[in-house]
Amino acid sequence: EDELSKIVFIQKEIKMSSVLVKNVVIIHLAPNRECFTIRNLIECVEKTERETRKNTQWFGGIDIHHVYFEGIYQDKNKNGIWEIHWGS
Repeated sequence: EDELSKIVFIQKEIKMSSVLVKNVVIIHLAPNRECFTIRNLIECVEKTERETRKNTQWFGGIDIHHVYFEGIYQDKNKNGIWEIHWGS
């Protein structure tokens, strides 16, 4: 519980996209309008995936193979967007 409550991202919003779905960005507002905890970021990843995963194509259907969370990485070429990376 203590770890999930740690503040790890001090911004009013975070823009996320899944590396599996190009050009779809989901903007998340900080719940307290100031920063995100680990728990908040996990919820952002979940919401981003719920909204974007349905648009994936992998061997003729939705990508259900890339399920191991590998982290989020900021792509400097994408205006501060954080990409969610998945492995299989």
